[in-house]
Amino acid sequence: MDEYEMKKRIYGYIKEICHYSQMQVFATSYYQKNYFQMQIDDATSALISMYMDIWRMPEHRGENRGYRNQELRDQTVQ
Repeated sequence: MDEYEMKKRIYGYIKEICHYSQMQVFATSYYQKNYFQMQIDDATSALISMYMDIWRMPEHRGENRGYRNQELRDQTVQ
């Protein structure tokens, strides 16, 4: 997944969460409020899952970024 696709997916999840949050505020029944909360929970879970998948990728954790050796990487972190 490239950077553009990642931003697009994150934006989509955030937009969905905001939409359902607004709908929940104006919901008139208990069932509507619960439905919108379930949608918010699903979108939040999907966003967190995507973030965790990205975090597990080596190129996003500092690996394979052109560090010459472990010592140089350790100096950079400190």
